[in-house]
Amino acid sequence: MSYRPQLPLHTNLSPQDVAQALTEPNAVYTLLYWNLNGVASTAREILVYGKADYKFESATKKQWWANETPSPFACLSVLTNHASKEERAFENVNTDDDDRKLDAKSCFLKWTLPTFIHNH
Repeated sequence: MSYRPQLPLHTNLSPQDVAQALTEPNAVYTLLYWNLNGVASTAREILVYGKADYKFESATKKQWWANETPSPFACLSVLTNHASKEERAFENVNTDDDDRKLDAKSCFLKWTLPTFIHNH
């Protein structure tokens, strides 16, 4: 994954703040993921990049099951521990091809962010 963030915000966000960030009409893409350096901390600091030019390098199924997924996919289990890995990753991905690239938006936003908003 590569990104060119504009004014990254490093903070603890409320569910309302996250929801507002996701619905910003001028955002090119809004990505939320754990601060990897503080993932074990009780503060659960979050990095949010709002208006940015994102280009995802999505994980393949082989990478996913081998735990070789790039950030932010490596953090999905932290945010969506109620759902199985298969449910999180492959909802609405109709393929048996192990080399099929995951859809980053449906995989990450559909499961992770709504779950975060609901559970936190």
